[in-house]
Amino acid sequence: MSRLVLVLALAALATGCSRKESSGRAEEAARRDALARALSSDAGSSSAWNVSCSDEVIYADGFTLIQHDGSEGFRGRAFRWMGQRGTVRLKSHGSRPMRLFMYGWANVKALQTTPTLTAYIDGRIVGTTTPPSDTGLWGIDAIVPSGYLEGHDWVELTVTSSTIAWPWVDVPYVTVIAFNSLSWTEPP
Repeated sequence: MSRLVLVLALAALATGCSRKESSGRAEEAARRDALARALSSDAGSSSAWNVSCSDEVIYADGFTLIQHDGSEGFRGRAFRWMGQRGTVRLKSHGSRPMRLFMYGWANVKALQTTPTLTAYIDGRIVGTTTPPSDTGLWGIDAIVPSGYLEGHDWVELTVTSSTIAWPWVDVPYVTVIAFNSLSWTEPP
């Protein structure tokens, strides 16, 4: 009997420790993230956080590495070029809805047309926009219903552009759709 009590006590302690441990890992990750953001801000390069991978956002196919505009190097505004289709993995928050907010710029002069950008979560449309032809600035701000997220650890965000290139031009990567920011947060 004492052996059974000892085994049950050890199992209870192990379970309790793992919860504390995973909670401790999350707290440590949050502290590291805050420190990295503070150091980045002190260095004058905080705009890269808007297009960086994180614990909740992972850029995948269809995007370039982070680039910076202007002559200021890494202190310039950060962005990623996107092809006609870009994929981003987003961490699900289970039964809670999430706010997806992203914006960028389309070079309508190079395109010689105004594209329509559409965002999908696991194949379901969550937002669409057509930038004005005079500025090319675009943005999508959408609340993703919890039903799209339940039962998944991660979901796939796919962003498409109705046009980016011309069939008679063989360009390995057309740089006409810029991604300036993406945030994935719980709505207020």
